[in-house]
Amino acid sequence: MTGRDWPNRTGPQPVLEFLRGRASDRKLRLFACACCRRVWDVLTDGRTRRAVETAEGYADGLVSGAEFREAHEAACEAARTNPGPAAAYAAAYCGTNVGYEEAFTAATNCSVFAA
Repeated sequence: MTGRDWPNRTGPQPVLEFLRGRASDRKLRLFACACCRRVWDVLTDGRTRRAVETAEGYADGLVSGAEFREAHEAACEAARTNPGPAAAYAAAYCGTNVGYEEAFTAATNCSVFAA
């Protein structure tokens, strides 16, 4: 895959396959957050939006580990108590120790709503 191929992709899977083993945890976390940003209007619970914002700040070293974990726990609670959009689960994934599998899950969940 080349940079010219990326805009023609309809889902996150080819991009993530390309990034497997190449991207840092930070970049994978930010990719998962970007996927959540694409479906921001579906994240109606403030706790899920806060998890995405906090994960972005954590990736850039602007948020403490404690604040990061607290936002993640709140997003998980929101996803458990408000079943429905998979995007809420994606936001919760942004608050985990994101690796390839977590980024893939978040991106896949969000792509359902971005289509």
